Amino acid sequence: MAYCENCGNPLGDNAQFCVKCGTKRHTGEPVPQPGPIQNIETLPVSPQAQQPPPGGTQYPQYEKGPTTAQRGGSKLSLSSVWAWFRKQSKPVQAAIVAGIVILIIIGATTESPDTPTGSNPSGTTTTELSPEQRLSNAEAKLQEYKDYKATVLAAFGDSDAYAKRLYDQLQAGDMYKAYETADKGYWVNFELATEKLPKIKPPKEMKLAHDKYGEAALFRQNAMRAFVKAVDANGKTKLMKQYKDNVEFAFSALTSATAEMTTVIVEQEKKVEELKISTTE
Repeated sequence: MAYCENCGNPLGDNAQFCVKCGTKRHTGEPVPQPGPIQNIETLPVSPQAQQPPPGGTQYPQYEKGPTTAQRGGSKLSLSSVWAWFRKQSKPVQAAIVAGIVILIIIGATTESPDTPTGSNPSGTTTTELSPEQRLSNAEAKLQEYKDYKATVLAAFGDSDAYAKRLYDQLQAGDMYKAYETADKGYWVNFELATEKLPKIKPPKEMKLAHDKYGEAALFRQNAMRAFVKAVDANGKTKLMKQYKDNVEFAFSALTSATAEMTTVIVEQEKKVEELKISTTE
């Protein structure tokens, strides 16, 4: 049995070319004249053997490595890569296998790396704050809360004053003065809801309380408007009920806002005291 000198494929006794790689057989003997060959175009001759690459090189393109595309833009087939691999020497084959294994291991370890100590998941090293720095930050945050409280209560000052004045006038039965107070109070609350409160930027922890203050201002505005309409309608019961309901809604929203704000401040005060104790220990 004869074998191809190029790829080692078994050859027939009268074969002149290797049917696998297309290499011409060299026997050293006169080649017998074969009969007519049928369907020669169907022989699986490698396109690399029929069409050498540009530049005159005698090596097929896949000698450059398994990732190189063949002529005509088509990708290498698995059989071509395997044929290229078999042609390499044993040490080269071993090196290729070892390289593939190393790449697989590296890929597996880099997909989910362990977060190093002292680092956040993004890989950026974080700096641990000292107890004094934590205390200073907590005190600054507490002062921010208190400043917000003072600003909001100052904005509600006129609104509270008008509400109290209207209540006293209603108790005294002075409807005319109550009417004037309600009319002014409507515009005071309108300004509070549309201009003053939107310009106050609350700390993120006070956002809920701030929204509640806004609701209280709108309910007071509606209450004053309902009272003015009620007086114009000679104390119509339905309008007076709207006034009473909106006053109660405003009071509920204001109470809720104040409670929420107070809770945030008290919690921050506790945190400051705990940091003070831990700093002095």
